[in-house]
Amino acid sequence: MPFISRRALLQLSPEEVEMLTTLSQSRTEAAGRVQRAAILLRYHASDSISEIARSLGTNRPLVERCVNKALQLGAAQALGDLPAGTQTGDDA
Repeated sequence: MPFISRRALLQLSPEEVEMLTTLSQSRTEAAGRVQRAAILLRYHASDSISEIARSLGTNRPLVERCVNKALQLGAAQALGDLPAGTQTGDDA
């Protein structure tokens, strides 16, 4: 039986999807913001945390922090860097 995530789905408006799509394809934006935009788009498309991490060549904790931040604060806020030591409810 496959694992079923208990994490909430990320609801994005069409405008947010467009903004994230544009950002994820940018060649001039900061690499971290581009990666976080791609993470959020893939999570919104129902990819698992593991699938996202593997396909983007990153690690699960980074993907989980980005997704948790988006679920708590919204997609636009999740694009920014977290201050050191900031928790986003990873234990939730």
